[in-house]
Amino acid sequence: MKPPGLSDRLLVYAVFCAAVFLVTYFGLLPDLPRAWRLPGSRPLYAAGAAGALLLFVSAAFLLAKRTGRGGSPVRWFSAHVVAGAAGTVLAAVHSAGRLRYAPALLLLALLGLVALGVWARVRLSRRISAAFGQKAAAFGAEAPASGAEAPA
Repeated sequence: MKPPGLSDRLLVYAVFCAAVFLVTYFGLLPDLPRAWRLPGSRPLYAAGAAGALLLFVSAAFLLAKRTGRGGSPVRWFSAHVVAGAAGTVLAAVHSAGRLRYAPALLLLALLGLVALGVWARVRLSRRISAAFGQKAAAFGAEAPASGAEAPA
């Protein structure tokens, strides 16, 4: 049975699409209208503001996950991934290609978070599930019969 929510393949695909979009955007940047190349312009300001709001949605996942409030954690995780990817893309667009200046270092932090998140979901989660999913007896509990749920 597949777990609900985003699959690892879809997660990697979303990150790949965001990267392709940004490479294309920065490649076409010299040919875009001046407003899309000028720091502080209305379109770039709006992109930055929208990106920040989306990154706040992504951060809200942590509160929903840790407090147990806010509904389904699976839906919050999906929103976290989509909002985080879109927010990162909009923050990069907001930079107007000025990647050699201090504020652009924040994009490196976002890139690091994306890489860490993908690694944790795709690689680390398999290692953790293998450690906890196979050693029920080590925790003093009997392994549940097939098809039965473990008591909470």
